[in-house]
Amino acid sequence: MPEEPDRRVRLINAFVRVAADRGFARTSAAAVAAEARLPEQAFHACFSDLEDCFLAAYEYGCGVLYGRVSDAYRAEPTWHDGIRAGLRVMFEVMASAPAFTRMSVVEATSAGPRVRRARLRAMSGYRAFLACPGHPGIPDAIRDAIIGGIYGTIYDYVDTGRTTELPGLLPAMTCFTLLPYTDIGDALRELGPSAPAPGRRPPYPAGEATRNT
Repeated sequence: MPEEPDRRVRLINAFVRVAADRGFARTSAAAVAAEARLPEQAFHACFSDLEDCFLAAYEYGCGVLYGRVSDAYRAEPTWHDGIRAGLRVMFEVMASAPAFTRMSVVEATSAGPRVRRARLRAMSGYRAFLACPGHPGIPDAIRDAIIGGIYGTIYDYVDTGRTTELPGLLPAMTCFTLLPYTDIGDALRELGPSAPAPGRRPPYPAGEATRNT
């Protein structure tokens, strides 16, 4: 019988695969143990229940992801470049680990309260990257809206089987993140050669300006 730390790691990895394949609602301790090639009693010796295992897998994986994003962000010379680098690494890591990504993004929404609280903590942790030195007054509500918008886009990709396409979101999501902080032209340049030129605000339709004054 493997030592407990090794069994725990094997069970966590097995849980990720089973939950991603079957969905959390159809995951059982017996299925996880079988995937790990361990007796079911090994699962119960390591975890109090399935949510406990989910929480361990979620917190470990999200910690690894956050660390890699943080390293990429801090390695860049400017905040703007750090945002782009952090998002690039996030999308690349998530695309390279589709089972974990599905478990942590899609299946986490149907897990128990401890996992839901962990998800909120993980998302709020990304506020730190959105503290632009030149714009200290940006409220948390705006930063949370950016994080939520990116999360929602990722969710849609993962839920529709497009996890490997996540790196393609980099130009659009970088532009979206930068919009509250910088000139619209600078943000749009993240979209590359096909970026639309920033234009003037279109005029009100006839009578609209009068109705709103």
